[in-house]
Amino acid sequence: ARVAALALVAQAPWLVPTAIVALLGTSVGTAGDFATDGGGAGGPLRLLAGHGFWMPPSEIGRDQGWELPVAGVVLVVLAGFGVRGLPSAVRRPAVALAVVGLVGAAASALPGVDGAFAWLTSRSVLVAVREGQRLLALYVVVVAPAAVIGATRLARRAKGSVADVVRVLPLAAAAVLVLPGLWGAAGGLDPVTLPTGWGQVRAEVRAAPGPVLVVPWRSYPVLPLDGGRRRVLNPMPIYLGGDVLTSSDPGFDDGTRERSDPREPRAKLLAERIGAGEDVGAELAALGVRWVVALRVTDGVVRRRMEGAGLRPVVVTDDITLHEVPGWAPARTEDGRPVDRSRPLAPLIWTDEGRVRLAMAGSSGWWRGTTQARTADGLLEVPPGSGPVVYPAALAVLGADALALGLALWVVVRRRRTAGGDIGTEGSGADG
Repeated sequence: ARVAALALVAQAPWLVPTAIVALLGTSVGTAGDFATDGGGAGGPLRLLAGHGFWMPPSEIGRDQGWELPVAGVVLVVLAGFGVRGLPSAVRRPAVALAVVGLVGAAASALPGVDGAFAWLTSRSVLVAVREGQRLLALYVVVVAPAAVIGATRLARRAKGSVADVVRVLPLAAAAVLVLPGLWGAAGGLDPVTLPTGWGQVRAEVRAAPGPVLVVPWRSYPVLPLDGGRRRVLNPMPIYLGGDVLTSSDPGFDDGTRERSDPREPRAKLLAERIGAGEDVGAELAALGVRWVVALRVTDGVVRRRMEGAGLRPVVVTDDITLHEVPGWAPARTEDGRPVDRSRPLAPLIWTDEGRVRLAMAGSSGWWRGTTQARTADGLLEVPPGSGPVVYPAALAVLGADALALGLALWVVVRRRRTAGGDIGTEGSGADG
């Protein structure tokens, strides 16, 4: 129970904000779309080797054939002999951890169990483990060292060249698993030099922050940065930071969306109209969008039609463009009059006006006094009254961070005291 409580506290920095977002409403894909790959000849044995990524063509080393199942069997057999060599204090928890990792990873692919696993991980707070193969890390972190211990124990019992072969079996298994991805993860981590225009766009947006709409409206565009060889997750939200509107369609053709942003339906329609060459400047301003970034993709259709969208060009290059939306305002009154607002901290907004609509995503987590904010056309509408608009859930998130930090400090202090005590008794012979 103590271990479980400590583990829960250690996960608080991501569990608490995830739970808050889930309670306020979010949309996630079903676990069935991310089922562990355990099918085909030797499928279950590949899990023993740590494989099982839900998208087989993207798993490095997946095409090795029989080597993977053999490596998995070798690791498990050796680990079976090595478990007794683990420290007695961690032996049972380690075995339990390995079983949970292996069974949890296989659950999404086992008939009769996959349905229950999909239902459980469809809860937003557990969405991080809907890709069941991630749980294999819990299995590998136990089996790998146990296999080395097992090989050592068996080698001591064997003689001559047999002992040498047994001793190097873990190294051979590691080579089979690691070598395919040793140099740049089989081409998946090739370095790319970003065009100069990207840096110019980021500098402009950071100098005058505001919501950014990215076109074309695709979650996984094919960019020419690497010769158009692969689809990538749209990099703009991470590259630009801040409030960036992009498609959250993972591409499963089942209506799945991976976001809780209420502005997305309107943003999608406007992005499509930009691609059609329509003038949507006023509607973008009404949605609170300040910037429109157009990426060069393989077809380049959007790039050629940006001129008719009613926007002001700021950065125009062959690879990326940045246009500003005329008439943008950080907030507007009910009659559409632009007003100012200040945000000294992320969970705190100041405005002198009564009911205003802010250029940010709507969420019921905001409050003004005892009145809860609401979402209007996808934007945050501040309740009438005076005083700051606050996001109380931020206090829970800060509390979770403080709790985890306190736990870490407690562990460090306790270990130092324990180490000091051991040093103090070593010379007296107490350890003997």
